[in-house]
Amino acid sequence: MYALFKKLLILLAICGAALCGGSDAFSMRREYRKTVAEHPEKVVEFLASTDAEVRRSAVWEYYLQKQEKSIDVLNKAVDDKDFMVRKSAIEALIALHAKKCNAATAVLEKVSASEEAPKLRQLASAAVWPFQREIQLLRNNPSWDYSITTVKSVQLPTTGWKFILDKEIDGHKKGYYNIKCDTSQWADISVGWWENFGYKDYDGFAWYRIEFTAPERIDSNAVELNFGAVDEAAWIWLNGVYLGCHDIGLAGWKTPFDVDCTKELKWGEKNILVVRVQDAADAGGIWKPITLNVLK
Repeated sequence: MYALFKKLLILLAICGAALCGGSDAFSMRREYRKTVAEHPEKVVEFLASTDAEVRRSAVWEYYLQKQEKSIDVLNKAVDDKDFMVRKSAIEALIALHAKKCNAATAVLEKVSASEEAPKLRQLASAAVWPFQREIQLLRNNPSWDYSITTVKSVQLPTTGWKFILDKEIDGHKKGYYNIKCDTSQWADISVGWWENFGYKDYDGFAWYRIEFTAPERIDSNAVELNFGAVDEAAWIWLNGVYLGCHDIGLAGWKTPFDVDCTKELKWGEKNILVVRVQDAADAGGIWKPITLNVLK
């Protein structure tokens, strides 16, 4: 009986704490709404509130009031521990970016490279990343109602790759994906984690480039590149044309994926494949082979 009574007291204490916490949050939000309604300029006092919903609302209200002058607050808010606070800050930055605010663009570029939540990173990236393409695979084509056969598979070289780090995250601005890009200063590397090739403890962005000869033209309905695994995000170009990206967060490090290159492949000729890789933690790089699959 005593044990049951003790458990009941603990349960009541927990419920009481939860109710008090909820009451505190309600009070803070009520105070915020009342204060800002009467004195809009006092919104700055709530930017560091312990309540995430108050912080989120305060960040958005501050942006509405200050517009371009809210950059410093938004730059801080994109590092907030709360997902929704960061989301609101990113949405405000996107609105400023659309107004040609260079400072907002710079913050969005930082977020697109460093944000841990894939959905928020993609939200920021979609606004500032100049390459956009949805991956359309034959097996996912709703108009394709036939079985699919792989008529030929060609594994791309695992050696002979060129490689360069992109610590400033501006390789795309330097044209690293361009077929005429000068790679004389790029290093040699092979498929495998880049830590095994002298880049120990490097987390960030890097670019890979390989030339390969495609087979002679084969009667087919689609051609796709299968990536065994890239640790952990990848953006792909073939012959200077953007094919799409694989960016699902940290879980992407061991996940195979495909991109369509039916129109971009040069049959029977040399092709140039370029891959931009991001690694946020631990090992990084193209660590499993890439295969060219001809489908019918």
